[in-house]
Amino acid sequence: MSLVLAVFLAVAGAELDAGTDAGFFDSADPLYSTCQEAPQPVQLDGGSWLLGPERASRNACLMVSCDERRRVLETAVPQMTAYNSLGFYLALFALGIGAGGILGWGLRELVLMFGH
Repeated sequence: MSLVLAVFLAVAGAELDAGTDAGFFDSADPLYSTCQEAPQPVQLDGGSWLLGPERASRNACLMVSCDERRRVLETAVPQMTAYNSLGFYLALFALGIGAGGILGWGLRELVLMFGH
């Protein structure tokens, strides 16, 4: 059981680091650090927001950087991830069926040996 858990955790850890940032904001990430800092937008009395020219420039920089990053990640991430996961789960299913059959056969033999 612990071997199966160790294998599962190793595979899960490998898939979590597949190259996507999954929406986490990291200010040290080159995607965000290349854009210059800008003051926060100011909310007006009517509920709308006022963006200064520096903030608008930063937002445009972030959109372009994000789109470039998306394009790089689309080509870097393997497209067979779903098939790899399916194969892993099918292998675990087969292992479970086999282990259950062996355990069931052993219990049957014990019942037959001590049951009469």
